[in-house]
Amino acid sequence: MLQTPHPSPDRLLYRVTKGHAVLKTDSVKDLDDKTVFRILYSSFEMQSRILKLIQSNGSTIYLVRPLSSYSGNSEPRLDGIHVLPSSPSAFGELQRKVYDDTSEREKLIHSTSSQVTELLTSLARVHRERRHYVVKEKALFHCLNMMKIDKGASFATAVAWIPSRFVPKVRAVVEAQHLCGLGKETLDVTEADVPPTYFETNDFTGTFQGIIDSYGVPRYREINPVAFTIVTFPWLFGLMYGDVGHGLMIVLGSVVMIYNQQTMKSMNLNEIVDMIFGARWLLLLMGLFATYIGLLYNDTFAMMFEYSESRFLFPDGWTEAGAGKDTCFYQGGSSTGLLPLLCAPCSINELVMVTMGDGSQRCTCPFAYVLPSALMASEYSCPNFVNGTGPLASTNFMAPSNGPTPFGMDAAWHEADNKLTFMNSFKMKNAVIVGVLQMSLGLFLSLGNHLHFGDWKRIYFGFIPECMFLFCTFGYMCVMLIAKWLTPWPNTSIAPNVLESMTNFFLSPGHYNLYSDEKCAAGDCSGYVYLYSAQMEVQVVLIIIAFAAVPLMLIPIPVLKGRENARIEKRAMMMGEEPVGLVDMQEVWIKQVIHTIEFVLGCVSNTASYLRLWALSLAHAELSEVFWSFAIMKMLDGADDVSGGVIMYLGFGAWLSATIGVLIIMEALSAFLHSLRLHWVEYQTKFYVGDGRKFTPLNFAELVAESDVQTS
Repeated sequence: MLQTPHPSPDRLLYRVTKGHAVLKTDSVKDLDDKTVFRILYSSFEMQSRILKLIQSNGSTIYLVRPLSSYSGNSEPRLDGIHVLPSSPSAFGELQRKVYDDTSEREKLIHSTSSQVTELLTSLARVHRERRHYVVKEKALFHCLNMMKIDKGASFATAVAWIPSRFVPKVRAVVEAQHLCGLGKETLDVTEADVPPTYFETNDFTGTFQGIIDSYGVPRYREINPVAFTIVTFPWLFGLMYGDVGHGLMIVLGSVVMIYNQQTMKSMNLNEIVDMIFGARWLLLLMGLFATYIGLLYNDTFAMMFEYSESRFLFPDGWTEAGAGKDTCFYQGGSSTGLLPLLCAPCSINELVMVTMGDGSQRCTCPFAYVLPSALMASEYSCPNFVNGTGPLASTNFMAPSNGPTPFGMDAAWHEADNKLTFMNSFKMKNAVIVGVLQMSLGLFLSLGNHLHFGDWKRIYFGFIPECMFLFCTFGYMCVMLIAKWLTPWPNTSIAPNVLESMTNFFLSPGHYNLYSDEKCAAGDCSGYVYLYSAQMEVQVVLIIIAFAAVPLMLIPIPVLKGRENARIEKRAMMMGEEPVGLVDMQEVWIKQVIHTIEFVLGCVSNTASYLRLWALSLAHAELSEVFWSFAIMKMLDGADDVSGGVIMYLGFGAWLSATIGVLIIMEALSAFLHSLRLHWVEYQTKFYVGDGRKFTPLNFAELVAESDVQTS
């Protein structure tokens, strides 16, 4: 019988014979798909039931003895029943016959299999071409079905969009076909419908266009954000991912894919690898920008290198302590030793206790600052610095003569105790400035759209008041940040707090908590100085302009559209026609109110959203430092010459695995998604509508490529 997944008939045989028959099975060496079994039974009464059971399984039966006589309906079918010969010669003849039949059947099966294989091989040679032919014919008939056939006409008409620069080619093809007897189509373009949007892209620009199209296809003749996204997208990514080492690793991976792009295009890549391969040019720019920003941050695998000469040097004129000398002293004065300076209770300099060579201690202000011009000398009680009368008045120790480090962060910050505080402050303020700059770019791009479409209402009562509000609030905050950076403050405790300044700017304009020596002498040293002269008056004017911009955004546009409705109705009434082109004023007011509220609140929320540039940059730097410290530096602590190599090998493997898995893959993906969100929400909403239709022509090459992907 044939081998099947069903169990052998042991149980059925046991039930039929009530346990009075024995079943034994054996496999056949040359017949892997069949099983030979033998049944021994003790009486002829069981023979009929056993034969019927075996015949129900489609088995071939060989009897040792001929069948006994049966009466009634109990006689089994005789087909498929054979009697084994009694003599050895006859049995051998039967055995040879069986093997001959088996051999003939195997030859037949082999011959049939060869013919089937040959037939399939011949079909496979033309299968791809025939499949492509079917795909093309199906697409062609789909287009033909969209054509219109007028009653009684012998031709079909169709309206199709054609890019302007391809019109001569299409016209030449139509005229050539007309010579062959085809009707000549009319290529007049109608303006009844809004044309679809078409941008010719390549491997480089196609990735960025795909990012924009995922948000929305640009409206016809609307500014395409791709031209700016090519720069701004990797730029924001670099701000969040700034690290020289990690950026170069991404650059290396993208360069490998670009170098082997022809080979990889012909390969059957899985979905994830194909998606990464399609973004190879984007990854290259992301890696380059991350490398450049990493150079500015001076961050390479959590290490700082002095590729740009450090300016954090001990001031000239100070020497290290010697035996029997002061801990530090200034050479060049009228006396030896540390020159004592006058330090008032409200000194603008940090007091330092210095131990002298004789064991005595002196209070000194070792660093002299150049005060900003906005500071009045009468506000401070340190005449040595303000009036220039002290022995160190002409020495400015904190401002090196050759200026700050030429490029990037000073390498001395790597070992500074306040490195994290300083980098946090810098990156946070830089994120706000970058955000306001990009949102301002979005506003000016909206001006380009308004000018192109001739929408002057949106210019006067959209673009201008929006710029007034943004520049008078958060634009002013960016100016304060830059001005604070450029001002050498003698003491950070009196430097204006920009966050507090902006809070007072909105909540209590005209009030400013100033620092004064009189209050400090009385025990209240809070407050800060003006960042510039007339700061209070300027802030009051700016807040008035910002609040005045809100009704300009809200009221004029609905009022003007209401007047247009009135003119249309009046003209229609005079001509006795139904008014055409009226707009729903309720809908106009609702949309304008929503737009105004969204923009005003969006200036706050969008600016805060750009702080993700600081947060992700901080997380990336800290994770990189943790991996380097614990996987490399901590493991080498206490290692000797013998175990150091093994520990270094294991530590490097752990560090590389964590770097690739967490920082290169997960962190890069996170920074990519955050950069995508900043472009879609905070940036593009300022100017981009994205409600257009994509131009999808009949393209046989794309259809064939898609067919190959689906069948692979």
